[in-house]
Amino acid sequence: MSKSTDKKVKYEQVFTDAEAKRKQLEEKFKGKIRMAILATGLETEPCVVYFRAATTYTKMQCMDVAMQSPMKASAMLFDATVIKESSDARVFDRDNDNDTYYLGAIDYCLEMIVVARDVLKKK
Repeated sequence: MSKSTDKKVKYEQVFTDAEAKRKQLEEKFKGKIRMAILATGLETEPCVVYFRAATTYTKMQCMDVAMQSPMKASAMLFDATVIKESSDARVFDRDNDNDTYYLGAIDYCLEMIVVARDVLKKK
């Protein structure tokens, strides 16, 4: 096998394992769980982060704050929905070496806010 094939197999295994854990968390928390798989490059182990579904109130707060400060709203959503005990600890590091994971998770939360706002606009 080539290096690229080995990495592809590795990433497929990471996704399979993360998906199985996500389903376990859905049973445990009795609700929808989302996951984000973050990677800084092909050489590092991916960082898996799990999120509970946000409450309606949390979504409203975040959409309101996002009008002025999208990143602050994303951080609020992250803090409110991340499942700390099941997510990779690297996402909580805010030093220069691992802040890429935190910023990636914040960007993922921003996309969730945008989707919620777009759904609201369509109604």
